[in-house]
Amino acid sequence: MQFTVGDSTHYASIPYSFLHKEGESTQVIYEASDPSKAQAYDVLGYWISFGEVLGSLAILLVLYFVAHSITSNPTPVALLEEQEGARKKPRKPKYDL
Repeated sequence: MQFTVGDSTHYASIPYSFLHKEGESTQVIYEASDPSKAQAYDVLGYWISFGEVLGSLAILLVLYFVAHSITSNPTPVALLEEQEGARKKPRKPKYDL
């Protein structure tokens, strides 16, 4: 991506070029002291990287499968506790309103 600061022309890398069309106007963010470190100001690429999105999805999948494996195969002791809890009468409230 080419941009101009004053009289000088600089180039900024675009990590996700599929987000921009050729000739499209895009906001560029850069340090005034060093415009060579410029980046396109987008949510995906500047604020959130593709690797962070994939990492978050991987963590969610792992947590889902751990929760599924724990709850789908309860131990016999857990099943007995669950059945005993269903047989108990519910507690009455201390104060009737």
